[in-house]
Amino acid sequence: MADEKDLELYLNVGCPLVLHPEPFAASAPRFTTCVRGWSKSSYLLIDRPRINNRFAAIRENQPCIVRFLYNGLACAFDTMILDWDTRQYHSYCRISWPTKFQTVSFRKFERVRAQIPCSFQYGGNRYTGLIEDISIGGCRIRTSCQMENNTTIEVDLSLPDGCVLEQIRAAVKNVRSAGSEFLLGCQFEEDQPEVESDIAFYVTTVLERGEVRTTERQRVLIIDDNRTVAMVLRNLFEQKGVEVLPASATLDGLSRLRLSSPDAVLISQRMTDLPGIESARLVRATKGLENLPIYLYGGDIPPDEIKRAGVTLHFGQRIPAIQIAKRVLAELEKLAKQPQPAREGTP
Repeated sequence: MADEKDLELYLNVGCPLVLHPEPFAASAPRFTTCVRGWSKSSYLLIDRPRINNRFAAIRENQPCIVRFLYNGLACAFDTMILDWDTRQYHSYCRISWPTKFQTVSFRKFERVRAQIPCSFQYGGNRYTGLIEDISIGGCRIRTSCQMENNTTIEVDLSLPDGCVLEQIRAAVKNVRSAGSEFLLGCQFEEDQPEVESDIAFYVTTVLERGEVRTTERQRVLIIDDNRTVAMVLRNLFEQKGVEVLPASATLDGLSRLRLSSPDAVLISQRMTDLPGIESARLVRATKGLENLPIYLYGGDIPPDEIKRAGVTLHFGQRIPAIQIAKRVLAELEKLAKQPQPAREGTP
């Protein structure tokens, strides 16, 4: 992200904004509003936010985050509610002029892989699905629901960064079979600034961190606080062209699962903060990760306990790292040879 100095260069009257009060509360609502004017270095004048034609509850000195799009840039700044007028129609609100703001460049159809649970409305019924990739322009949903091309649906989802998006209008542009399920290539409808802004920031931030790419290169997540063992495993995988995401703490590793969308996860049973088998149970119980290969290594664990935890394969404590890597690489090779769903037609 780049810090910019002159916000005025990025503003125009009527520019749609997304106002996020209480930015530290993940469940706080977001409001769509727009710019009505400004006094440089003093304040911005915006439409007073509404919910269902009623004014949203706001208070003086309330901290907020504002996001908007400008010529391929996602822009954001911290601000504060100064005051507002009480007219029923054409009511305005003043927010403070920021001392700095940030921009992130994006391309509309730049996608990142994902594992994001979602639900959507179709034919008067609600269905669940899993978003496998997402961009500012659309997403690909894996679901058990079959439908026709050019169907309009409304999608609800929660991005891994905490942004909750509801009733996203999308057109299904491509439907393909994937075993017993279907892949829906969806294109988001225009004029949804809160959707564009939140997804643009999520996608570009993730890409800047280098955690998620649209490359087909396989990747594994290794959760191990023994740096020596973790480094040996990492070197063995990288020698074979497999990308490795290391995590030396359980919480860090589990939190990266959604963002990084690995092809497999390796967990050390001897983690000091939480035994590996407990992490395996958490992963297997998480919606969207039911089929993710989980490889556990180290320790003596009864076979029935390994099975109940949903572990794909357990390597005992005397099995060397090179043997672990060889077996997992063989499993990844099998996975790569399986027919993969076609990606054409997905926005």
